Amino acid sequence: IQCIVLQTEKTVQRADLLPGEKPEAVFALADGLGALATFISGAGPTILSVVRTAEANVFFERAQAALESDEELAHFTLHRFVADNEGAKVV
Repeated sequence: IQCIVLQTEKTVQRADLLPGEKPEAVFALADGLGALATFISGAGPTILSVVRTAEANVFFERAQAALESDEELAHFTLHRFVADNEGAKVV
Protein backbone atom coordinates (compact mmCIF):
# COMPACT_ATOMS: atom_id res chain seq x y z
CA ILE A 1 0.00 0.00 0.00
CA GLN A 2 1.52 3.34 -1.04
CA CYS A 3 -1.33 5.63 -0.03
CA ILE A 4 -4.87 5.69 1.28
CA VAL A 5 -7.51 7.82 -0.48
CA LEU A 6 -10.79 8.80 1.20
CA GLN A 7 -13.48 10.38 -0.95
CA THR A 8 -16.61 11.97 0.50
CA GLU A 9 -19.31 14.17 -1.05
CA LYS A 10 -17.33 17.30 -0.12
CA THR A 11 -13.64 16.39 -0.37
CA VAL A 12 -10.94 13.92 -1.32
CA GLN A 13 -8.14 13.22 1.15
CA ARG A 14 -4.95 11.33 0.45
CA ALA A 15 -2.52 9.97 3.02
CA ASP A 16 0.87 8.89 1.65
CA LEU A 17 2.56 6.14 3.60
CA LEU A 18 6.27 6.04 4.32
CA PRO A 19 8.38 3.67 2.21
CA GLY A 20 8.83 0.32 3.88
CA GLU A 21 5.79 0.62 6.13
CA LYS A 22 3.56 -2.41 6.27
CA PRO A 23 0.15 -1.04 7.32
CA GLU A 24 -1.71 -3.99 5.82
CA ALA A 25 0.02 -6.24 8.36
CA VAL A 26 -1.08 -3.96 11.21
CA PHE A 27 -4.65 -3.89 9.86
CA ALA A 28 -4.69 -7.70 9.69
CA LEU A 29 -3.24 -7.97 13.21
CA ALA A 30 -5.81 -5.54 14.67
CA ASP A 31 -8.66 -7.34 12.91
CA GLY A 32 -7.45 -10.69 14.19
CA LEU A 33 -7.31 -9.31 17.74
CA GLY A 34 -10.93 -8.15 17.55
CA ALA A 35 -10.68 -4.41 16.80
CA LEU A 36 -14.02 -2.80 15.96
CA ALA A 37 -12.28 -0.47 13.49
CA THR A 38 -8.75 0.33 12.36
CA PHE A 39 -7.82 3.39 10.32
CA ILE A 40 -4.96 5.68 9.35
CA SER A 41 -4.88 9.14 10.91
CA GLY A 42 -4.99 12.01 8.45
CA ALA A 43 -2.42 13.87 10.55
CA GLY A 44 0.49 11.57 9.86
CA PRO A 45 1.81 8.02 9.94
CA THR A 46 -0.50 6.89 12.75
CA ILE A 47 -2.69 3.80 12.67
CA LEU A 48 -5.55 3.74 15.18
CA SER A 49 -7.73 0.85 16.35
CA VAL A 50 -10.97 1.07 18.28
CA VAL A 51 -11.76 -1.69 20.78
CA ARG A 52 -14.40 -2.25 23.45
CA THR A 53 -13.37 -1.11 26.93
CA ALA A 54 -13.89 -4.61 28.33
CA GLU A 55 -11.47 -6.04 25.76
CA ALA A 56 -8.86 -3.25 25.84
CA ASN A 57 -6.38 -4.91 28.22
CA VAL A 58 -6.27 -8.18 26.29
CA PHE A 59 -6.05 -6.35 22.94
CA PHE A 60 -3.18 -4.16 24.18
CA GLU A 61 -1.18 -7.06 25.64
CA ARG A 62 -1.61 -9.27 22.57
CA ALA A 63 -0.90 -6.44 20.14
CA GLN A 64 2.26 -5.46 22.05
CA ALA A 65 3.52 -9.05 22.04
CA ALA A 66 2.77 -9.43 18.33
CA LEU A 67 4.54 -6.20 17.38
CA GLU A 68 7.62 -7.08 19.44
CA SER A 69 7.88 -10.57 17.95
CA ASP A 70 7.60 -9.52 14.28
CA GLU A 71 10.72 -7.96 12.75
CA GLU A 72 8.70 -6.03 10.13
CA LEU A 73 6.35 -4.59 12.77
CA ALA A 74 8.83 -4.04 15.62
CA HIS A 75 9.28 -0.34 14.73
CA PHE A 76 5.61 0.41 15.52
CA THR A 77 4.95 1.91 18.96
CA LEU A 78 1.75 1.04 20.77
CA HIS A 79 -0.09 3.67 22.84
CA ARG A 80 -3.34 3.32 24.74
CA PHE A 81 -5.92 6.10 24.90
CA VAL A 82 -9.41 6.30 26.38
CA ALA A 83 -12.12 8.14 24.44
CA ASP A 84 -13.81 11.11 26.07
CA ASN A 85 -17.51 10.42 25.59
CA GLU A 86 -18.60 13.78 27.05
CA GLY A 87 -16.83 16.02 24.53
CA ALA A 88 -15.84 19.66 25.02
CA LYS A 89 -16.97 21.57 28.10
CA VAL A 90 -17.28 25.30 28.69
CA VAL A 91 -15.54 26.31 31.92
